[in-house]
Amino acid sequence: MPYTTKEAVDRQGKGRMAAGRNPADDAGGGEDRAGPNDGSAADDGARRRASGAQRPAGVPAVLHTAAILRHLQSKANQPMAMTELARDLQINNSTCFNILRTLAHEGFLDYDPDTRRYRLGMGLVELASMVDDHGQLVNAALIHAEQVAEEVRQACLIVRKASDDSFVVVGKADGPGSLKLTATVGDRLPPYGAVLGKAYFAWCDEQEVDRMLQGHGLPARTESSITGYEDFKRELDRTRQRGYSVSVGEYYDEYNAVGVPVLDPDGRPSLVLCVTGLASRIPPRVMPFIGARLRRAAMAISRDVYRRADRPVLRSA
Repeated sequence: MPYTTKEAVDRQGKGRMAAGRNPADDAGGGEDRAGPNDGSAADDGARRRASGAQRPAGVPAVLHTAAILRHLQSKANQPMAMTELARDLQINNSTCFNILRTLAHEGFLDYDPDTRRYRLGMGLVELASMVDDHGQLVNAALIHAEQVAEEVRQACLIVRKASDDSFVVVGKADGPGSLKLTATVGDRLPPYGAVLGKAYFAWCDEQEVDRMLQGHGLPARTESSITGYEDFKRELDRTRQRGYSVSVGEYYDEYNAVGVPVLDPDGRPSLVLCVTGLASRIPPRVMPFIGARLRRAAMAISRDVYRRADRPVLRSA
């Protein structure tokens, strides 16, 4: 599946590189500066009592931190100013400023000193990538993705399905001939997204496929997009039969892609490997070669991580 062009932006060290400053040290400039009279933790309690809200159980600073991270997630990680976050979450400016400053310093938030806004940082992706069986799945996938990218000379993405059914890019290897035009680590892609949706849901039961379709539908991205539910299910059957999914201009007209799932010991998809690039560089005639190479990589990852005598293989239906 083709993906949106998006430059990988990791600004967590930007401030430190300028005059040795912490990137969050500039966060208090202008409207984001929290002064000594901007309130304390007690003010948060007063605001909650005034609004009738119950104080949740737990450590306040940790609860505020979780609320900030989840709020940015709910806003599709659009950059937000400290004052916006403080207002939306009913946290006093001083508390919010100090939490944001700490999160930016640790790399869990990116801070842009030009706009004085925050967004979720790459540090979270690095942590999330380790939340898998034996803490090895993504690391093993990266090794094989790099080999695939080197051989096919195109970018190879490692993607995981999130709880909201979106697909999150958790790893990427650039091939020597690939252009820097594909998704980057941390990007989210829709569940119906062409090659990823086919590669993942082809190895799920029909009930799960129906749940995804009812919840998200199949909106058209291009004239080649599959929008009919029965057409999509027939394509899932074809994907199982050949062992890999394909997208020919279904997400963006000028991009093609090939995808294969990495299966766990129960035969369910854990990750999806996807080779994507310009249609001129991935024409349909080379897709069987790429699909076969991805299948070998996916089976090797399963063997490396799960180490089971009954380890799964990609079977045709």
